[in-house]
Amino acid sequence: MAYTFSALSSPNGVRDVQVDCSNKLEPLELISSVTVTSKDTTLLTISSPGIANTTVLTKDDGVSTIGVGKGVTFQVSSARAATADVEITVDITGNSNTRDVITIIQPIVKTITS
Repeated sequence: MAYTFSALSSPNGVRDVQVDCSNKLEPLELISSVTVTSKDTTLLTISSPGIANTTVLTKDDGVSTIGVGKGVTFQVSSARAATADVEITVDITGNSNTRDVITIIQPIVKTITS
């Protein structure tokens, strides 16, 4: 199953992302490493992937929180004007050697300049 983000404008659209991975880990397990990859780097670039270790993040519902060490953060940027759905893979490994890959679809929409 893939998650789908809301559309990102192009060119020059930027979004900071946080992904809750707690359901991919054992109850007391924390993320020990993460790799985030765009399947089409000509359309979408990824920067600053990391484990949420310094702060508790708020989930998309605005109420629940993502526990420290249970989430991933990164930034996505549209690299050029285009309309497409780009696949992002988030590969996590937990400190108990749990490994999982999360697939995210990032729609990109070309903005009309005025």
